[in-house]
Formats: sequence, C-alpha cells, structure tokens
Amino acid sequence: MNRAYDYNGTVVSQSKPNPVLRTVRKKLVIDSSDRDRVKYYTNGDFVVYLPRVYESIISLRLISAEFPPLVVSGGLSIAGARKHLYKDGQNVRESTYSTDQPLNEYYYYFSIDIEEANKVDETSVSADKSSFADGLYAHIPVSVQGLASGNYYITYNDKSGPENISQFNPPLRKLDRLHIRTRTHDLQGNQGFIYWTRNGAVADKNIGSNTLENNTSNTDINYTLTFELEYLDNGFDDFSSFETRVARRG
Repeated sequence: MNRAYDYNGTVVSQSKPNPVLRTVRKKLVIDSSDRDRVKYYTNGDFVVYLPRVYESIISLRLISAEFPPLVVSGGLSIAGARKHLYKDGQNVRESTYSTDQPLNEYYYYFSIDIEEANKVDETSVSADKSSFADGLYAHIPVSVQGLASGNYYITYNDKSGPENISQFNPPLRKLDRLHIRTRTHDLQGNQGFIYWTRNGAVADKNIGSNTLENNTSNTDINYTLTFELEYLDNGFDDFSSFETRVARRG
C-alpha cells in the first residue's frame, strides 16, 4: 500500500535513494609465477593480466609483499638475485650474458616500477641527471626473515615499512594489466632489472630441458605482491524506508 498520508492526515514525503559515486576497495594478489613464462622468462620484468577490468582507479596501494633474499649466503638461501642490463635483451634466456651479475650484501633496498603507477620522484646516480620525476612506484627495504629450515626471505608490509601508494587525480580510466619491474637504484630509467633464480644462478633456458616452456629449474623461484585498489563505482546512498514530513531538498 502506498501511504501518502500519516495517521493524522498530513501529507508526508517518502525517502528516496540518491545515485552517487562511492569508493570501493578491492584486494589484488599477484604472484610473479602468473606471468607468461615463455614471453617473460625471468621474474624481473613482466606483464600480468588482471582478473577483471578496473575502472576509475583513484589509488593503488602495496599492502604487503614477500620476496626471496637478494644474496645467497652460506648455502642456506633458497634463491638469490642477479642484475641484468637491457642492452643484452628484454629478458634473460641464455647463460652467455656476461653482464648478469649477482648482487652483494651492500644492497639494503630495491625498487619496484609499475607502468603508469610510478609516482615517486628519484634523484639520479652520480648526478648523471638532475632527477627522475615519477621514477618508481615502491621502495622495499631489505628486512630478511628466517625460516625454521634455514631458508630466508624478504618481507614487507605497510604497517611497519614505508607506505607505497600511488594516487590518481583525475582517476585512472582503466586498468586491466600491470607491467612490473624490480630493480636496484643504479638500474633506474632504462638500464635494466634484477631477477631471482634458484641459488642465484643465471637464468638459462638450456638447463634441465631442451624447451623453454618446460624448463623450471631456475625460474620457479617467485614472489608475491598484495595490492589494494580504490576506485569509484556507481551506487546509491543509504536511505531509510520510513516516511518523513521533511522532503530532501536540492
């Protein structure tokens, strides 16, 4: 029954929902093993496709991450990182690249680049240039954690580490994939990236298999990133089903 009057015979106004834009937060977990391992052989520079097309993104926040250690130490680490230069190719596929050098203990942090999400300004190495505007997305301190088995890994979370969040104004229109690169400070710009392999070995498609697709002997070490996306979504504001004498103005 559509009641237009209350019990005293007074005309009242029913509350109505109003269409508004609201913010929605969504968790997104990405593992470097989700990449196309044929096209992106290493885990240092790759593209991963997202489970849906996100629209009107206003922020991308890195909540937590888990990485293998940078350096193989005393044979206890499950993996180690190596440095690769782009001049030898986009991704490492052969062991003949002499520039693939293992990292050493003097690296206390590394960076994450995400295409279109880099919002952190960065000064340049050895004053080569004045700076890199929007040079990186995230700064990851190397805080090594130990496991009972004697293996080690790098853990990050935004509760105890530096906040890594990119905000977009105007909102980023669409996001259906992420181009992720891990690197050290001296690989800024278009110099190269770092990647992890088992025991820090050079990524080589010829180890353990004759086919690139089936070879996992030195590419099965991966890392995980957990993001929070905040985006605008069409919806309705909260409203009461009770009737009132006061109509909404405007």
